[in-house]
Amino acid sequence: ALNAQGHRSRICTHDKFRDFVTKQGIEFFPLALAEKGHWQPETLMRYAEENPGMGPDLLLSPRDLYHFMFHGPEMQHTLKEIYFPPGWEDNTVGSWASVQSVSSMRWVTHAIIANPPSYTHVHLAERLGVPLQMFFTMPWTKTEAVGHPLCVNEPDTNPYWKKMSYRWMEQIQWRGVASAVNKFRRKVLHLPSIGMWHGAGSLIDKWGVPFAYCFAKTLLPKPADWGPNIDITGFCFGGCGENTTYVPPPQLAEFLDAGSPPFYVGFGSISGDLSPIYRAVLSAVKTIPELRVILHKGWCDLSGITKDDFPEEIRERIFLIAPPPAKCPVCKEKVAEPRSFFCEDCATSDPSAAATTWEYEMVETLGFSHVALLPGIPHDWLFPRCCACMHHGGAGTTAMGLDCGLPTTVVAFFGDQPLWGGLVEVRGGGKMVLSRHVCDDNITEAMKYCLSPAAKEAAMELKKGLANERAAGQGAEAGAAAFDHQLPLELVTCKVCSMRDRHEAGDTRPRAAEFTEVNKDLRICPVCALLMQKAGESISLEPLRTADWSRTRGGILYVHFIRWLKSFVKLFRRMVQGGQEGGLCGFFIGVVVGIFEFLVFVVVAPFIFIRDLFRVATQIVVPANGRSHCGYKIDPSIDFLKDMVLVSSPAHGLTAVNVSTLTDKDYILTEEEVEELESVTRQAVGKVLERRKEVEALTKAVCSLIEMRGVGMELTADRTVNEAPETSYGTTAEKEEREELAELPGDVAFDEGTISGLGGGIVASGWVRSAPRKALESVWSTEERNGSSEEFGIISVGQAGTTSYELECCTHVLGSSSGCQPISFWHDVPLYVGEDEEGLIRMVVEIPRFTRAKMEINRESYKYPAMNPIRQDLFKDGSLREYPGAIYWNYGAAPQTFEVGRDVRLFSREERSPVEAHSDPSVEEEPGLYGDGDPLDLIEVGRPAVRYRTGQIINVKILGAIGLVDGGEADWKIIVISTDDPLFEQINDITELEASYPNTVSGIREWFRWYKYPSHGVINSFMHGGQPLNRRKAISLVARTHAMWKRRFSPDPELSEV
Repeated sequence: ALNAQGHRSRICTHDKFRDFVTKQGIEFFPLALAEKGHWQPETLMRYAEENPGMGPDLLLSPRDLYHFMFHGPEMQHTLKEIYFPPGWEDNTVGSWASVQSVSSMRWVTHAIIANPPSYTHVHLAERLGVPLQMFFTMPWTKTEAVGHPLCVNEPDTNPYWKKMSYRWMEQIQWRGVASAVNKFRRKVLHLPSIGMWHGAGSLIDKWGVPFAYCFAKTLLPKPADWGPNIDITGFCFGGCGENTTYVPPPQLAEFLDAGSPPFYVGFGSISGDLSPIYRAVLSAVKTIPELRVILHKGWCDLSGITKDDFPEEIRERIFLIAPPPAKCPVCKEKVAEPRSFFCEDCATSDPSAAATTWEYEMVETLGFSHVALLPGIPHDWLFPRCCACMHHGGAGTTAMGLDCGLPTTVVAFFGDQPLWGGLVEVRGGGKMVLSRHVCDDNITEAMKYCLSPAAKEAAMELKKGLANERAAGQGAEAGAAAFDHQLPLELVTCKVCSMRDRHEAGDTRPRAAEFTEVNKDLRICPVCALLMQKAGESISLEPLRTADWSRTRGGILYVHFIRWLKSFVKLFRRMVQGGQEGGLCGFFIGVVVGIFEFLVFVVVAPFIFIRDLFRVATQIVVPANGRSHCGYKIDPSIDFLKDMVLVSSPAHGLTAVNVSTLTDKDYILTEEEVEELESVTRQAVGKVLERRKEVEALTKAVCSLIEMRGVGMELTADRTVNEAPETSYGTTAEKEEREELAELPGDVAFDEGTISGLGGGIVASGWVRSAPRKALESVWSTEERNGSSEEFGIISVGQAGTTSYELECCTHVLGSSSGCQPISFWHDVPLYVGEDEEGLIRMVVEIPRFTRAKMEINRESYKYPAMNPIRQDLFKDGSLREYPGAIYWNYGAAPQTFEVGRDVRLFSREERSPVEAHSDPSVEEEPGLYGDGDPLDLIEVGRPAVRYRTGQIINVKILGAIGLVDGGEADWKIIVISTDDPLFEQINDITELEASYPNTVSGIREWFRWYKYPSHGVINSFMHGGQPLNRRKAISLVARTHAMWKRRFSPDPELSEV
């Protein structure tokens, strides 16, 4: 799916999967394992089986302590073998990687996709300075919904312990690999070591690394405490019954056709002795009449199963699938051929020559017509021909069984298997049995239940749920889309290529930037760099770092000063809150609580400070061998473009390739073609620099005005509309501002850095700081409404970037067969989350943070129920409208609100005043102003690293409001903060917002004051002198516009007053 989007992907994993990867047309690179037996999948599976869980109750058992102590040194040795393979000191590829592993094309990593057990993911991303995204098939982000799959094997209903299990597991894993990883950081990556309490997992949480989970919401919906950087993309497989090419052995086909659909039993990659489990299955076959079974041996050891376990009366009802013998029984050297006892050289041998093997004993017992020697069998072909299944509960096998509508018995061994088995059992689709509790009775009971009508009905409901998800776009494509919309495209694409898109040229696709051109400060790709060099430009290149992961480690003194200051302020806040809520008694309680919290902080803070100071000191001392912490020191004599030529290929388009790696398929551009591209590139570079000058001029003008007026310095948290004097919006000062900007060019355009200084607090953690978001067909929010569990979703219609593109809202009632029902973003999504007075409302995100497309809810018709999709606004000439610069907050609308517009003559002036229940004259617009006829606008000002999707519905808390006068109309902007924000509980009004994210209000005001100037030459003004309303008045304003919506649109006669 990634390659289909134009990416070039390379997978690094075990050499065992080389053929599987390369057959998909994907580049492969093996892990650096000198000894084949170490760290291979079979070894890892055996180790996991011997250590089924890592909770305290299991680690203290003698058996698990023995395995932990016995295998610990082996695993440490293997880790170091991977991190420090032969040749690592010389930066050469070792003998473990054959020539076929590496493509002849030049490879530069622009982004990393990894899973948590790969351990070095975040460290490699930090060293390379590239974005990182995690993908996994089991929950790995702390949540109160489910415990960590590797830590909790028994059901636990306590949300606290579930969430804590992730911390336990992280520490257990980190303490096992910390030594090897830190040595890898120091010796290979030239990065400082990290402490014992800051493993890879905590760094992922701290930096807000995007995470995509490849499982179905039908089984495990997204927990409420997971943030917007986490996606659930669905199972990544094609679906049940899509394999029509597989040709089974004749005896298997005859068995399937000879009777009723069989019960599949197989445990795939589980190794070890599973004889007791298979013996329990055979016991169930004896008990259940006419039950037919397919036994699949897989990787396990069944030497304990003999012919005595197969009574005569059940042999006709059993079919065995087993791998061929590991070694040919004749020559005892070569591997046996598929569907045979012998290797290719010994294929003519008498079958009795294999009499010493377990497989031959099974053939003698069941007959050749009931045994097939196969290394494996595709589940998507076999499962549709079965009536039920029993397996180990791996995510993929579970998904395939449920997708085929099969009742499922999960015999869980370790890891996420108890989780999936438990979820299947909770939903009635089967039973779950822990492997250590297996006996004849519970296996027989589980198989009987799977054959019952109740289990079949529940399994079919799960099948429908998975089918609906796939129809909505979940799966591999959704995973690729999740990667795409989390990727900071503006930071990783070539600036010159992006500008060349606007020119007529043979090659217009933007490429990934790899260099920074120092003289012009441009992000450029090798192609544009080579073209600039050929055009006679004097260029100086340095490798580009698109993600600066080290930023979160600086400012140690400032961070701790703020911590002390906040703890001191919190002491007085406790006193004031206690007095307001409990009078004198509450005041004294607040004093006691505040002093206790402050003393605890005083005791703990010095230790934290010393620890962090030590880490900063170690970072300063680390540089060695001419390398610095944030990257290699660049030798100016290095020529990155040496021996490169421009090549065009159907698969990768125009690329810069080293002459030593050219192949017969590569087409080298002619001199005429290169000259044409040189001309286009020169124009694009000139346009970029010209635009930058315009932006710099506007930025200086805006900043000088802000400096003169003291915006952001005079505006303090307590200077709200309650104290500020009223002023009109046509002041002399604003006229002077227009005169001062009169000399600026009329086509000045904002860029991503135009007013970044205005949005105080716009300092993101990690790399998510400036990227356009791509709309994704998805189901993204679960709500409880009217006693039923619903999911709101968005349906994408048309091609993004065209006038036909729109996003429609839909809702799906879980457990019903009615499907996805289209609804209106404006009229059908409830406004309030709780009581009106609480200030918690819903927000429909229209324009995500750091994007420019002017998306908004369409209100072509005021008639209910118009579906009101989200579309991109148009200019008068019919072209798509974009903001001149990126917006620095998540912008959207409040559903079920209405600002009365001059085109709606339904109300008189008196009728447009607040209704009696919410009367508050202080929030009235200035005399003579109408509303803009739209839903109320919301600005979400939470954590700067968080960007939501267009069409997403989020819960927010009202903090205040600011009144914009736009085109002579009152256009209120309600300032809100998401309930997902980590400071949600701390920020309750404008005062606390400014304390946590300084100058945010002034940034909002100045952004909306100037945003129309580049395109219209208009400077907007504000009501109340641009001062914000406080929280109480903003809540009243929302209630007023909600009442107006009821009077104008509500379909409920009891709510409508007209």
